[in-house]
Amino acid sequence: MGKNLDYLPFEFEGQKSPAPTLDALEQALQNHESLWIRAAVVYDRFTEAIYALIESYLQSNDTIKLDRAFQWTIATAQRKACPLICDALCEGKWQEDIEMEYRAIQCVFTLCSAQNIYFKRVFDYGFIRATAQQNLKISKLIYQALPLQNPIIPLKPILMLILKEDPSWGIDLGQRLALYYLDDCLEIVEFLSSLPKENKKPLALSLEKHLKRILAIKKWVYCRSLLNA
Repeated sequence: MGKNLDYLPFEFEGQKSPAPTLDALEQALQNHESLWIRAAVVYDRFTEAIYALIESYLQSNDTIKLDRAFQWTIATAQRKACPLICDALCEGKWQEDIEMEYRAIQCVFTLCSAQNIYFKRVFDYGFIRATAQQNLKISKLIYQALPLQNPIIPLKPILMLILKEDPSWGIDLGQRLALYYLDDCLEIVEFLSSLPKENKKPLALSLEKHLKRILAIKKWVYCRSLLNA
């Protein structure tokens, strides 16, 4: 960790910058994390130094270091960390630690656009993990990250899990089905119709509101019959 870093000494908010080594930078971040993260937003060379520390932390199995790596990656918009995170995910590095796996997926989704190759790889990986593990947190991440140009039908098992565990998400789902996935609406609702009535209530209210708004009355009547079953 004694590697020299490529930035000149500077002063930020009345504080002198740490010596340009990983050890000194690590100590500075432990003592005044928010200060030096703000500095990284201002000074490009210092941002590069933060990335060097992130890179070393991502290779660690220490959960505290990994947590900080994900946090700093997002805080300093380190998009070039995404290939490392993506590769580690797909190699199964964090499969034994669901929380770290979740943080890694969240990190890539936060920094990459839906067109980015690493977003697509992590989305596919997350979908497989969410369905295989019946993991609610990752399922919610996948649902939220679904690009509107992507089909929603493959997400049916994830939608079932989400509404089973957290029916309030039916409010967003109803709006999304009515406004962006109208052609798939009936298939999704039919699949979810086996849920208990209370779990379907937010979805029903949302569908009624948005389907009536776009004058899809017949579709709402059919959805209502399914959701009341």
